[in-house]
Amino acid sequence: MVEMVFQQSARKKVIVWLVAIFVAAGAVIVHMIAWHNNGMHLEMFQWPETGKGYLTALYNLVVMLVLGVLLGVLLDRIGNLVGRGEGEKNAPGEEETDGQN
Repeated sequence: MVEMVFQQSARKKVIVWLVAIFVAAGAVIVHMIAWHNNGMHLEMFQWPETGKGYLTALYNLVVMLVLGVLLGVLLDRIGNLVGRGEGEKNAPGEEETDGQN
């Protein structure tokens, strides 16, 4: 009984994390679309001519980094929700091989 309550509580926690991370990733994507629609993204690609090219590269690097981290954490939380344990590398049911025959 206690295990079942703990599992439900853990599942709720994972679901809250999933929603929060999904909203954050969505916000980054909406930001990118909004900048593209209002012309700011196009203006950024003219910055190298003015000597601000490093800002364009830095902006794109940060956006890729943030989305990569958010999607990585999101997939990890989905794995936890479907039954993979915290930090577990093998899929459930797979045996761990240590290289010995």
